[in-house]
Amino acid sequence: MRLTVAVLPKIRKWPEGIGKSRKKSRNEPKKFFVINKTPFWEGNISINGVPWCSLPLTGGFRLRREPILKGTAEPIQVLKKPAVNDRHCTAPSPSSQQTAAGENDAEEMMRKPASRRAAKRALWYVAIAFGIAAGCSGQSPGLQPQNGSAPQPNAALESEIRDLRSQMALMKSQMESQMAQMAAETSRLRAELEATREQAGLTRPAQMPAVPPTASEIANVAAKQVDPPAQSSPSSETSQSGQTGAPSSGESALHKVEKRLASVEDQQGLLQSEMKDQNQEKVESASKYRVQLSGIALFNAFTNSGQADNLDVPQVAEAPGPLASNTQFGATVRQSEIGLQVFGPDLAGARIHGEVQTDFFGGFPSAPNGSTSGIMRIRTATVHLDWQNTSIVAGQDSLFIALVAPTSFASIAEPAFAYSGSLWAWVPQIRVEHRFHYSESSAVLVQGGLLDSLTGETPYDSYYNAAQAGEQSGQPAYAGRIAWQRTSSGRETTLGVGGYYGSQNWGFGRRIPGWALTGDWNAPLGRWFSLSGEIYRGHAAGGLGAGLGRSVLYNGPLTDPLTSVLGLNSVGGWGQLKFHPLERLEFNAAFGEDESFASDLRHFQSAQSYFDPALNRNQSGLFNVIFYPRSDLVLSLEYRQLRTSEISNTIYRAGQVNLGIGVLF
Repeated sequence: MRLTVAVLPKIRKWPEGIGKSRKKSRNEPKKFFVINKTPFWEGNISINGVPWCSLPLTGGFRLRREPILKGTAEPIQVLKKPAVNDRHCTAPSPSSQQTAAGENDAEEMMRKPASRRAAKRALWYVAIAFGIAAGCSGQSPGLQPQNGSAPQPNAALESEIRDLRSQMALMKSQMESQMAQMAAETSRLRAELEATREQAGLTRPAQMPAVPPTASEIANVAAKQVDPPAQSSPSSETSQSGQTGAPSSGESALHKVEKRLASVEDQQGLLQSEMKDQNQEKVESASKYRVQLSGIALFNAFTNSGQADNLDVPQVAEAPGPLASNTQFGATVRQSEIGLQVFGPDLAGARIHGEVQTDFFGGFPSAPNGSTSGIMRIRTATVHLDWQNTSIVAGQDSLFIALVAPTSFASIAEPAFAYSGSLWAWVPQIRVEHRFHYSESSAVLVQGGLLDSLTGETPYDSYYNAAQAGEQSGQPAYAGRIAWQRTSSGRETTLGVGGYYGSQNWGFGRRIPGWALTGDWNAPLGRWFSLSGEIYRGHAAGGLGAGLGRSVLYNGPLTDPLTSVLGLNSVGGWGQLKFHPLERLEFNAAFGEDESFASDLRHFQSAQSYFDPALNRNQSGLFNVIFYPRSDLVLSLEYRQLRTSEISNTIYRAGQVNLGIGVLF
């Protein structure tokens, strides 16, 4: 370690005229100056060439430094030397400076050799500096350069530090934006709460904290305002007794106040929970970009009647087997979902983010009680590049020409009306979306993309991914959609039409065109109701759920060149009426139907397909109640009825009562 100690005189530049002799009047008080009498010394200590500290050596005087403006001649006055045991004393007031005792002390100090006192103090400082340097040399080897050279900066470390700083700045800006929004929401809720208190007639002292009144306080105040006084006249009592059983205007107002206060308290609780979320630990990724975890832990308990294709999520009614019971009971959690969303950097002005959604509906392991251990599967995995009005989406995603689906927590692994008029599929795709805004509340959405051509077949192999008929065509499927969107009073109206085309090659020159035309809507009806649904007309569109999952029919083995293949025509749709009287409560009633053309089913004398070729029509109806006690807790009770018919007019029925309890995260 290289230690450098320098004690040098500190030369001050004083305004012109300071320190020079001048004439004094007889009545002018005596003042003392340090100019040209006591030099100001300063000690500088450096370690390895880096300045470590600067020590003033003034011979024991405390100088009161005052700002000296340019062109002025205000001198620095010599003040009284502080006491030995008073290290933090302050400068005396101007009145005390003019006392005779202070002047005598200052004159006495001026007569002492200031240079000797400064040298003595410099020796003390040098000794202290050597002690500190010795301690640093024993405990801080990092100060010593290795091999006689200064340490070189780590470029990789500096780059990582810059990346972390940029990410922290981005997170800080996002958190500040969220906090600003929450602050605005808090102000709005407080104003609404005060207005509610004024309506209820509740007044609190100014020094009381602004807390929501309890139900008992509201009842007491309302009773005082509504109940008649004890000295009321008999006529008034008679008039009130004649209205027994009818709610008074005061009671109605009280009910409205209680309802509004309950809503405000719930919103305040939600806002507080969101504010607490700002302090919780976030999911950390290897790329250091922000990651968000979401999903639902869903428990379903159910009882079934009849026979269906699936015990927990029935879609098609079937003929009962020889050992089948007419009533079944079960429970499952394999519809629970886990999702991850990552937010990356901007690219060419586009915000980049990706998401992955999984559940446990991928089958069962071959193990004892394997029906309770669902295998995880990929639902969707997408990458988004979002500009202001344009988006590019690549990955496996929902079928964008049929986005709406019935509301149900009894069936989220598959849409509630899958194979009953609701087209659906999770298809690998790449698409482009653009919005044309015609006003602040209305826009036209145009979507188009390339998709993997699917036929609805089961995989040919359990391990290897073998090409199926749609992929054997050598080209992707094409899809597009145009939708009109309008927002009014916070509710959105959507009307859309879409189209799909995908070629299929079933071998030996048997090419079948697969296509579908779709229409979808979601429209509010008044304040509490809304109507949503979808219709379609398709041909060889089993990969989208049309025709009960069948694209073609054939009259023999596909490996036989003489076998004929026929594309299956189908039509279907569904509709749902939603009643939403409260923010946390909703009722849904829906019906859907999918029908394959009977002429196609009768085309072959003995038709074959990869699913039951005799199924002609499948109908489903449901009614459910969904309640949110809290924003993250959902309770659902649903009844569903299935009716499936064959081409021979044989009808099968099945039903299910499902109780769902879920926690959103």
